[in-house]
Amino acid sequence: MLNRSSKWFKTKGIPFYSFFGLGDYSFAPYKIVWCCMSYQPNFSVVSKVNDENIGDKEVMPDNTIGYFSVDNKAEAHYICAILNSTTSKKYFESRSSKSK
Repeated sequence: MLNRSSKWFKTKGIPFYSFFGLGDYSFAPYKIVWCCMSYQPNFSVVSKVNDENIGDKEVMPDNTIGYFSVDNKAEAHYICAILNSTTSKKYFESRSSKSK
């Protein structure tokens, strides 16, 4: 990271490994996620991932994944179903620029 041309990573007093935009919502048990790199969003519910080497971990979407957080599994799936409905898809398509 320090060899990159970006000045962001070389600013004194700012660690190059900083995280931004973290809050309680980042660690919510359920997230409705979608790919921000597509003009046709497909929504999905994600929760903890269990890995045999590192155990249970919260899913932390990167900057190409849009998401919002909820605390209740039923609510997450209800919202996701609405967002994936034909009516919602038609609305998103009407508002899309057909580009990232």
